[in-house]
This record gives sequence, structure tokens and C-alpha cells, in this order.
Amino acid sequence: MKLRDVFRRGPARPAVYHASDGASWVLDWVARYLAAELDAQGVPSVLTTAPWDLKGQIIHFHDRYTYFNGPHDRLHPSNHLFMTWFHGDPADPLMTPVFAQMHAAAPRLEKIVVSCSATRDHALAGGLPGDKMVQIPLGVDLDLFVPPGPEAREESRAALGVPDDAVCIGSFQKDGVGWGEGMEPKQVKGPDVFLDTLAQLKPYVPNLFVLLTGPARGYVRAGLERLGIPYAHHHLPDYRAIVACYHALDLYLIASRVEGGPQALLESWATGVPLVSTRMGMPADLIADGDNGLLAEVEDPAGLAGAVAALIEDEALRERCQLGALEDVEHYAWPVIARRYADELYRPLLERTGA
Repeated sequence: MKLRDVFRRGPARPAVYHASDGASWVLDWVARYLAAELDAQGVPSVLTTAPWDLKGQIIHFHDRYTYFNGPHDRLHPSNHLFMTWFHGDPADPLMTPVFAQMHAAAPRLEKIVVSCSATRDHALAGGLPGDKMVQIPLGVDLDLFVPPGPEAREESRAALGVPDDAVCIGSFQKDGVGWGEGMEPKQVKGPDVFLDTLAQLKPYVPNLFVLLTGPARGYVRAGLERLGIPYAHHHLPDYRAIVACYHALDLYLIASRVEGGPQALLESWATGVPLVSTRMGMPADLIADGDNGLLAEVEDPAGLAGAVAALIEDEALRERCQLGALEDVEHYAWPVIARRYADELYRPLLERTGA
């Protein structure tokens, strides 16, 4: 839907404006999917990167920094504001100013959306108002993210430079500070734990190969080169092209310390990729260890490496995790998740405002 289409309805009718950073990475695509699905379900929705001059509308900031770094003081008091808070540990000194900004914003917010139990617990520990929190997980496009056929797997590997005989482990994220080369690691994403895990696997998996996507991966790339582990890093022109990257994988590894998602959990499930993750974020809520993926504790490279080795060596375990994940992921299709946003956030407000 285009912005002009909403204004054709008449300025008096409220809509939900999904404010995004426009970066064409995960948070931007969450906003895009929700706007499209909600509009299809009868909740008028518009994607925007500039909501500052709106009046009498519902505005959902899907990235807190879009609000914090924008001219939010210009927002008219007639608007109803929502914000998604993906993650943040109040014990982390780097989060102190972020929590301060959130405390300043909270009185203006109708609701604060969190995607997992750990984020909710951290938000409460940081003093954010529990009565304003709603927990709704991320979603996934089950029309796009599908398991590969044999030919699709071979074609993806050939196109992405993955050797035929490789055990290919994926990592599709942004784990460097900033939007540049990313040589400074973003500690919450655990890039050091990721590298330590691979270092432990290397002697036992001689054909190990790593497939990377995402911006700011310089720290991980340098670490892989230091370890002598071959890899390919692809910058995607469109986030949706990441499906072919999943099709090239044997396993996906999440080594994060803190997450609100990650999106890779659901995308791996949907594409039939066996998954190993640290016990945090949505994996802590959704993974039944041994049934739809494997878990290790945070900052436990040996545990992660052991779980990866188990999936490589045990075909029955691998197949059980794949089948369990494909069944469970149906509950997180974007139409299902969008309906929760509509019912738990927007429709009650739209009904009160006479939309």
C-alpha cells in the first residue's frame, strides 16, 4: 500500500503507520511484513520512515532508534504511539543511556511490544512499566521461506561458492558495531563465541565451511581467516534473497548472548535447516531441546560445538529436529502474528477512536 492510498480514505480516518529505519534489514522487514498483512486483514496500515508530522494516527516504531534519533518532540499529542523493544540488559553499562531514553518515552507510549520472555524480564528489571508490555513473537513468511528441493540446494551452493562436500554452517546477522566494516564486535551477538565454537569444531570437521550474510561482519571475517576456516560472505541486494543462503546450509548456529529474536530461528525452521542456539531470546522460549533444535548455555562454545557435532553425526536427531521445526513454525506465519498485533494492540484503539 502507498501513502497516497491512505490519504484517499480521508484524513479523519486513523491508520496504523509502521515507522521503520528503512535499512532493508531485519527490523525494516518486520515492519514491512506487518504493514502488508495487517492491511490485508482490514487494519489500514502504511509503512513510513517519516511519521513526524502525522496527526490523529497510530504510529508504531518498530526500531527504538527511529524514535530516539528522530525529531520525536514534533509528534502531535493526538497520535497514539507504540514501540517495539527487542532487547536490552540493564546490567550492561552500554544500555544505561538507552534505558534512560526509554523511561523518557514510556509515558507517551500506549504499549511496548517485546518478542520473548528474556526481553520482558530485562525490561522489567530496567524499570519499564509492566502494565504497558505485550509479548508477541516475530513471524516468518512461509510462502517465501520453504525447504529446498535437491536441485535448489545444489544450485544455491554453486551460486554462493559453497563446496559440494562441505559441512556448511550459516550465520546471517549484523554482529559488528555500526554500519561500516564492523571490526569492533557487537558483544550481545556473540561473534567471539561463534568463532570459539568453530575453532573447537575445526579439528573434527575438516571440511567445515561458513556462509555469512549481513552488514558489518569484519570481526568474524578476520577471525575465520585467522583460524584458517574457509568462508563466503554475500551482501544481499534484497533481504528476501537470503532464502537461497539457507538452502545452501547444513546447519545454522546462533551464539548470541542477548537477542529479541533472532529472525534466523524461524527462517531456519521454515527452510528445514537444523539449528543450534544459545539459550536466550526466542530460542529459550521456543526450542524444545532435541525435538526442533538444540540448545547450549550462553557463552558455552564447548556446548555449542558438541551440539553441532551431534547434529552432524546423528541423522535421526537431525531429521527429528527438522520435522519438529517445520511443524512448529506454522504457528509463527506472518498472518498469524499480524492477527495478534491487530487484536491485542490496534483494533481496540481503532474501535475507541471510531475508525
